[in-house]
Amino acid sequence: MGLPSLMTLSSEHHFRPRAAFLGATSLNLLKPLLKRAIRPLAAGLAGVGITANKVTIISLVGSIIVGFLLSVHADWGAVWGLLPIWMLVRMALATIDGTLAIDFGQKSRLGGILNEVGDIICAPLGPQDNPGR
Repeated sequence: MGLPSLMTLSSEHHFRPRAAFLGATSLNLLKPLLKRAIRPLAAGLAGVGITANKVTIISLVGSIIVGFLLSVHADWGAVWGLLPIWMLVRMALATIDGTLAIDFGQKSRLGGILNEVGDIICAPLGPQDNPGR
């Protein structure tokens, strides 16, 4: 017995690959809109001397603080409300950082390292990363 085709799955189980694709990429579809909306803010920050690296460091420190609060007060339900809010703020900060670096000529080797460190620090632990789970 062979594997069912996508058409069979689609007709039998109401499988919607387009909806799954759009759900998985919805944030990526919004990034150009976010960048356009944030560009004036980035221009203002560049005008007052805020650099891409400073924005990245703020994001790193914020992520460490939020992670610390979540780990120390894990049993306090309200603290978990910080997580989605912080993720949106972090996405905005990453967009500002990228805009400052690319559009305002602030790319640097240190900035690349800070971005990589930020991605590592801010990445959630999955089952493969935490054998105790």
